[in-house]
Order: sequence, then structure tokens, then C-alpha cells
Amino acid sequence: MAHSGSAIRVATWNLEWATQGTANWPTIKNQLASVDADVVVLTEMTVGTAEKWPYVIDAGTHPDICVGDKRKVAIASKLPLRLVDDDVGNPDLPPSNFVAVDVQVSEAQSLRVIGIVVRWAERRRYIEHLPAALDANLGPKTIVAGDFNHQHPATSGLALELEDTLKSRGLSIHTAGTHLQLGDERGLIDHIASTSDLRVVGPAIVWPRHDPNYRNGTKEVTDHAGSAVDFVI
Repeated sequence: MAHSGSAIRVATWNLEWATQGTANWPTIKNQLASVDADVVVLTEMTVGTAEKWPYVIDAGTHPDICVGDKRKVAIASKLPLRLVDDDVGNPDLPPSNFVAVDVQVSEAQSLRVIGIVVRWAERRRYIEHLPAALDANLGPKTIVAGDFNHQHPATSGLALELEDTLKSRGLSIHTAGTHLQLGDERGLIDHIASTSDLRVVGPAIVWPRHDPNYRNGTKEVTDHAGSAVDFVI
């Protein structure tokens, strides 16, 4: 879906550190081309995997988490981007796991996109300090997307805390629930949420971890399913 007027497609996918040289890259590249997102939040990505988009802003490197070309989260776009959070969330969050940008949709309109990674090894710390990072960066027409590392809707535990954090700030998760596209795979954990001033068009687009064109479907393309949502601004 190429950007058209006030319609925009936002996607997210955890690439499990794939590079342009790994065996799964052609399948990843084809999937990303097929989804044709205007903006994509890529998590556990490497720099070259975002070259399809002319504009990219990432959360930077960290010696304990990601070095070299590795990035925990990056936002890539067909439309111009502007970094809005020089602190990359807040200092209490696990480093390099949060990035906020403005997407220049037109001369008169921008869209705030926040990319997050609820790093599994530090998920309690992340979820405890995410509210402050969101409060410093939320605005009208905001999308929060990335690796939530939990299935939604949630009923208890940290997943419910994360969900309540979003809900209390006027954010709805549009990728929550079951998805027939995933078959017997685990439920989706890469999600897209937004404020209520953005209207969703149609159901979420979801693709599974396995692809019949990659090793005959016997091996995961990455260890995460991906998702995309169409919005009217």
C-alpha cells in the first residue's frame, strides 16, 4: 500500500538479527515488499535491512545489547522523519529499546510514531518505566508499535500492566486477539497501537513465522510473526 492522501500503512516485525547475507533475507525482503508499508518499526534489525526506505532513524547502539550494525529498534519510512526524543525514552528504560519520531505526512500533517522493544530479559524494568517515556513523547495522532513480547488481550501479569499503561493513555492495540493466518503458531507479540484520533481501515494484516517459500515451511523465517495496520489520519 503506497502512501495515498491521508491513508498510511504502518507495519512492525522482529527480524531476529537477519542481515542481507543470511539465508532468510530473500524471504524477509519479499515479505516486506509485499506488505509495502509506508512506515515500518523493525526490531532486532541490522542497518542494511532498512535500505528499501529512504528515511531511517534508530535507537542507537549499546555495548551490552547491540553493537556494530545491530539495532534493537529502528523506524524506516517512505516519508521524511524527525527525531523527537534525544533521550531515547528515559534513562531508566533498558538502553536502545525506545525511539520516537514525527513522520511528515504532508506540509500540514505529521504523525508521531514510537518504536518499542519490551526486551524479554528486562521486561519488568521496561514496563515499569515505559509510562514516563510515553508521557514525555505522546501527542495527538500517535502510534506505538514494535516487539511487545506479550500476547494481547492480556488477563494478568506484566502483559496486563503493559496493556493498562497503553489504555490509560488513550492507546488501543489494533493487533490484539487471535489471527487465523498464524495457524497453530503462538499468538502475535509484535503489535501496533494508536490514539483514538487515528481511524483504522480494515482488519490488521498478519503474517506467520513460517513461509512455504523458505525451506519448504519447515523452519521459521524469524522467531516472530509480523503485523501491519492501515490508518486514516
